[in-house]
Amino acid sequence: MRSAHVVLYGFSGLATEVAKNITLSGVGQLTIVDQGAVRAEDLGAGFFFREEDIGSPRIGEAPLQRVQLLNPLVTVKGATALDVPALRPDVLVACTGTRAELVALNDACRTVGAMFYAASTQGWGGFLFSDLGEAYEYVAERAVPGSKERRSVRYTQGFATLRDLSLI
Repeated sequence: MRSAHVVLYGFSGLATEVAKNITLSGVGQLTIVDQGAVRAEDLGAGFFFREEDIGSPRIGEAPLQRVQLLNPLVTVKGATALDVPALRPDVLVACTGTRAELVALNDACRTVGAMFYAASTQGWGGFLFSDLGEAYEYVAERAVPGSKERRSVRYTQGFATLRDLSLI
């Protein structure tokens, strides 16, 4: 985890909460990609933004420093362009984008072997999509039948891509 590179695409609303949690978790590097400027409406949900930031880039020095203050061990960077092959993330979290853009990002993540999450809030609801790859491996503790003993069991799970879901 300390060596993981997480790329966060979009930096408003939900993404500020995601940035906070990723930084506090102690990843190696967080790169926030956003081309927009801070707007007055960002102040209600974007707790890294201040009134004096309005009109400045969302990934300006001040907001990024506020993220950095959460965990000095995490390298926090900003970028205005999302180039998945160049950034080589371990995980990409997209909090913005049209369906076509998200499908393309998911495809790019599969190409470089990165996990992909897409999330958005919409009024009182929202959505979360996750693609951890073709063969995500994890270990879970399971009880041994007929005893009090527990053992570690390795599982492999495949995930569908957004493109796959478009075919349904």
